[in-house]
Amino acid sequence: MKKIVLLVMMVLLGLSAFAQNIGVVNYQKILSNYKGYKDAVNYLEQEKSRLQSDIDKRVAEYKKLESEVNSQKKSTEEDKQKLQRELKSLNQYVDTMKQVLSKTEYEQMNTVKSDINVVIQEVAKEKKLDVVLDSQVVIIGGIDISDVVIERLANTEKISLD
Repeated sequence: MKKIVLLVMMVLLGLSAFAQNIGVVNYQKILSNYKGYKDAVNYLEQEKSRLQSDIDKRVAEYKKLESEVNSQKKSTEEDKQKLQRELKSLNQYVDTMKQVLSKTEYEQMNTVKSDINVVIQEVAKEKKLDVVLDSQVVIIGGIDISDVVIERLANTEKISLD
């Protein structure tokens, strides 16, 4: 029995020592305060708008062609096939643009996350933290380094602008 109590005490002491080296970050707070994230979101919105405008233009051209073919009293089989090819081409273009936009979004967000994670790692190393967790998964405890990360990211941006 003494061995079990001693083992439990050692485990608890070990866990409490380990718990002192846990950092937490509020990732959403960091994102909302990081200019790089805001810039990426703005860029993606502009790209979406540009692509939507281009798609709208192509759809209007298709509808015009469709109207012309349907208004002809004697639309030929060739006209109908041309219309089908145009529709297929339009759908392929839309699918390709969705893929391009998705890839761009993935790349932009990966860059943002990478920038943030580098700073988190630097701060964790300076504060001698063994682990850094998102604050959403921590109920109690840990050293919150969110504000330090936000400040460091802001200072990094100022240096890169000079």
